[in-house]
Amino acid sequence: TTDGAGPNQTLVQGPNGDLYGVTNVGGPNNVGSVFELTLGGSEKVLHFFSGGTTDGATPSSPLLLASDGNFYGVTSAGGANGAGTLYRISPAGAYTLLYSFPANASAALTVPDGALIQASNGELVGTCYDGGAGNNGGVFTFDPKTGTKTDLAQAGTTFAGPQFGVIQASDGNYYGLADYTGDELFKVTPSGTASVVYNFNTGISGALTGAVGPLVQASDGELYGIAGSGGASGGGGVFRVDPATGTLTTVDAFSNATGSLDYGPINGLVLGGNGWMYGIFGSPGNGGLFAID
Repeated sequence: TTDGAGPNQTLVQGPNGDLYGVTNVGGPNNVGSVFELTLGGSEKVLHFFSGGTTDGATPSSPLLLASDGNFYGVTSAGGANGAGTLYRISPAGAYTLLYSFPANASAALTVPDGALIQASNGELVGTCYDGGAGNNGGVFTFDPKTGTKTDLAQAGTTFAGPQFGVIQASDGNYYGLADYTGDELFKVTPSGTASVVYNFNTGISGALTGAVGPLVQASDGELYGIAGSGGASGGGGVFRVDPATGTLTTVDAFSNATGSLDYGPINGLVLGGNGWMYGIFGSPGNGGLFAID
């Protein structure tokens, strides 16, 4: 009751050099917390989520450090309608619930899941796993200046169940992965037009499937990500997609060999300052960390 538990999102470094993160359970209400951690290992809980109608519950995104110096995040439960919230918290711990997502309905996106980004226009952009046309979720924006949430693109029949957030690529468009039924890499323009760039359900023997985690855009302009299954050995691999043509290339097929760490990737890739990409294997055994140029 005095701490959180289950820290399953990535950390972000604040302007003071400390690390900030969330837990999705634990605390006095067992629905998560926001914490600050010094590099020396000293922890302070900044907020305990309480759920109910006045607060969020179960954080479903890492914290985003926005240009105003505050952190933003989403929860997948709690709020006025029990369908999740968007909140702001300062590095000092001043917490504000900004928006409660609506109850599940085809009229609006709900149940946010995945990392937020701050777009070039200053708005926050994220994904919802549910609601909208066909209850297939979609991409939403939130203006922190006005408190306005807008459904930028409802998935409908285009893609289904995005839950890893999106990135804004150099062409200004948003790209993400959806894996509820279609397992697609999709694009949404700033005006809200949605399309599928690549569908992993090709049915081709040896093709990569089960894409997981957020995408990254490397210096070559192409999109990179991880597939958790398929490939030459069935263990998934690292892929790149040309956003202009939708052409997918397997960069590395994981070996899936017994006793190898080259198996069971979780989450997505992180692009390092040296141009390399980094990822994590969750199995076998205790898993491991890999890098790919």
